Amino acid sequence: MAAIKFRHFIQPDILTSIDPGRLLLLLSPYRAYLSKRGLSFPAFPYSSIHCAKLSAILADPDEHVPSRMVDALYFINEMSNINTVEGLIAAARAAHPDMEFSIEASNADVVVQIWLADPDLVAKKHAASMINKPRSFEYYSSGDAQPQPLSIPHSTVIQAMESAMDDWFEKNRRGRNCRIIVADHGDKISFLIRHGMPMQREGTINNGESSSLCYRPEVYDVVFYDRTLGELGIRASGTKGEKRLYRETIGFHLFKNQNHFPEHQKFTLAPLAIDGANALVCSDIDGLERVVLTAYQNRLNEGYNGYNLYTADDVFLSMLEKQRSMPPASDLTMAVFSMKLAGVKNPRSLTIKLPNHAMYHRDGDSVVIDQWLAKRGFIHTPER
Repeated sequence: MAAIKFRHFIQPDILTSIDPGRLLLLLSPYRAYLSKRGLSFPAFPYSSIHCAKLSAILADPDEHVPSRMVDALYFINEMSNINTVEGLIAAARAAHPDMEFSIEASNADVVVQIWLADPDLVAKKHAASMINKPRSFEYYSSGDAQPQPLSIPHSTVIQAMESAMDDWFEKNRRGRNCRIIVADHGDKISFLIRHGMPMQREGTINNGESSSLCYRPEVYDVVFYDRTLGELGIRASGTKGEKRLYRETIGFHLFKNQNHFPEHQKFTLAPLAIDGANALVCSDIDGLERVVLTAYQNRLNEGYNGYNLYTADDVFLSMLEKQRSMPPASDLTMAVFSMKLAGVKNPRSLTIKLPNHAMYHRDGDSVVIDQWLAKRGFIHTPER
C-alpha cells in the first residue's frame, strides 16, 4: 500500500477511544521514532498514551515518519464509525472465521484489532466507504492585499484564546476547559480545537436494568490559516456562532482585529454561465485528469424563494441535448463537480455552495482542486 501523508490532524477523540493496551500494541513497532519526537511511553502496559501529543506529532510529520504507522492511523481514523465498522466486522469474519470481538470493544478497538490481523482488508473496505464521505470547509478571507505572516503563537497567547473561547462555550451550554493544539504545515497553520457540546441524556441497559446516562460529548473542530492567501478555513461540528467565535478569537488574538476575517464571498459560479463547458478544462493542472459538472442549483425568480436543482451524469451534455442553457450567474447558488484525480481509480466529488462553502471528498484533494478553482475563475474577485 502507498503511504498516506497527514494533511490535517488525526483526531484525538479517535485515539482516546482505543483501549490503552491495544493502542500501545499498535504503536510499539514505532516506539523509537515516536520517542525521538517527544512522545513518552507509559511504564505500565495499560496506562494511557498522551493522545493530544501524539496527534500533534502526526500533524507535523518529518521525513522519517514510518509510512506503515501513517497508514495504520489514517485507516483507523477513517473507519471508526458504526456504519463502516459493521461492514468491516462482517468482512473480517468471512475472511477469518475464528476472529472474535469483545462486546466491550469500541469502534476504534475493532478497527485496530482487524488492522493488526489483516491490514489489507481494512484498506479495501475503506476504499469502498469513501464514496459518500465528503469533507466540508467554510473559508473567510482577510481581504488584505498582502497576506499577513503568522508564526506559531506563544503558549500564553493560546491560553488567552482558550479562556476567551471558554467564556462563549460556557455561556452556550458547552462547558469550559477547551483546548487548542497548533501545528505548522509550512504554508498553513492548523488549530485543532477540542471542546464540549451541550449535555445529552441516553437510555442504557446496565446488568439487565434500564437506566440513563447523562454526559457531555467531546468534539474536535479544525481551523487553519493559509499564509499564502491570508485566509481562514473552518471545519466545525457546531453552529454559525461557533464559527464566528473562531474567526473573531483568532482575529483578535493573532491579528489585533476581531473583524480580521469577515464574511466576504469566497467562491463564484460565474464561469459556468460565462464560459460554459470551457470552465471545466483541467489540462493545465498537474494531478487532475477530468472535471465534469454533475449538478447545479439556481434561484427561481418567481417571488416565492424557490430553487431549481438540475442533475445529470454530465450537465453540459444533457443541457445541449435538451437545448437548454445555464441560468444567469447571479442566480447560481450551488454546483457539484466530478473530479478525476491522477492515480485515483474512481472520481471524487466537489461541492461549491455560495458564498464560501466547499465540500471535498477527502481533505488531501483540496491541494490539486484549489489550483483548478483559482485558474478557472471560481475564486471570487471584485473585478469579475
